[in-house]
Amino acid sequence: MRDRGVVDMRQIEQLGGEPPVRAIGRTRVALGIRDLPFHHEVLDFLEREPLIEILGAAAGPDSVRALIRTPSVDALVLCPDSAAAVTAPAGDRPPCVLVDHELTIPVLRRAIDCGAQAVFCWPDERSDLVATLVRMSGARRAPGSRRGRVLAVYGARGGIGTTFVATHLAAALSDRGLRAVLVDLGADLGETTLALGIGAVEATHTIADLVGVMGELSPEHLHDALFSHPRGFAALLPPPEPSVGAEVPAGLYAACVALLATGFDAVVLHVPRGSGEAARRVLAMADRVVVLTGLDAFSVYGARRAMAAFGLQDHPDRCEVVVSRAGRAELSSADVARILSKRPAATIRADRRVAASQQRGELLPRGARGAARDVALLADRLIPSDSGPGSADRGSPTPGPGEGSRSPGWHPSQRHGSGQGSEGDLPA
Repeated sequence: MRDRGVVDMRQIEQLGGEPPVRAIGRTRVALGIRDLPFHHEVLDFLEREPLIEILGAAAGPDSVRALIRTPSVDALVLCPDSAAAVTAPAGDRPPCVLVDHELTIPVLRRAIDCGAQAVFCWPDERSDLVATLVRMSGARRAPGSRRGRVLAVYGARGGIGTTFVATHLAAALSDRGLRAVLVDLGADLGETTLALGIGAVEATHTIADLVGVMGELSPEHLHDALFSHPRGFAALLPPPEPSVGAEVPAGLYAACVALLATGFDAVVLHVPRGSGEAARRVLAMADRVVVLTGLDAFSVYGARRAMAAFGLQDHPDRCEVVVSRAGRAELSSADVARILSKRPAATIRADRRVAASQQRGELLPRGARGAARDVALLADRLIPSDSGPGSADRGSPTPGPGEGSRSPGWHPSQRHGSGQGSEGDLPA
């Protein structure tokens, strides 16, 4: 079993953050699966995940009972047979999830009996298993540990201002004195690179520089890969070429987001349409998801499909619908509320200055009116101003499964379930 090591607290401070109780957002997992081939299959998969650290593994019932008492374990991954050995009350042991090849009624009953957080069908839901384990990082952390807010901006279609909202959201938070970082998941687009005025020939580090150190990712590695914007926020940029972007594993994005949340007050995710597995993983980690939609049918129904695909309809408290008035307006805000079953939280007005500034590779200036003002108000809604510098509402612990966040897979309290638009005044 590979030892992934412990990150030095001083390295977190180099990112400008307060040292948390846990230096990095890895979830410490203990594995208990009786069937040895199944055991090794799950173990091999989890050991390749940079956000997961395996502290122990066992197969027999006595070994599983001893495994439950392993110090510092964040989560137990058990098969139904091993779950039968769990006799300690849920509050006296780490939270657990179950994995099995089939989700039968006896398996679901066993999950309820042992107080499992979720149960997953292997291997179909192994990505959901990882996303849930990532959210369980530090579930038993000491009081007072803190984490930055993770805010995702997802565009229902191109050309409605996703890049504008994400970049200016990071800038607005930085203007308030918060430590903000922007992460672009558009590995094959690179829109934020252009919007921030970074030339293609400039020697700028990107997330592609971290692929080689993915297994031992540290704050120092990540710090070296960040771009510092004159507005005061940092940015983790996409690879310079689409072919390089295809080589960036989805798990690396999740690892970077978890680590950045330990050193920054706000992590703003630019999630363009069609980001695939990387989007699924980071959206599962986000505290709030801004779903940006235009006032056209293509955009609104795209937003509805995205909300369903990412489980946001089941957790409306995590989702904010924002209307962009760029482009044609076939529908009204009332239509948006009816179709999405959620009233828009904000509107970004059409602003002709946006296209001109993005073509120059510039942000709208601090204090600008129009669309920039709308984004600043959105920033205050997502992280209220009274949070103050250095807090960003970080006094609230990281939501765990079932606590205001979507945790994929089946939960004992639930049933198991399995474009082109016209260019407006807010490009990208």
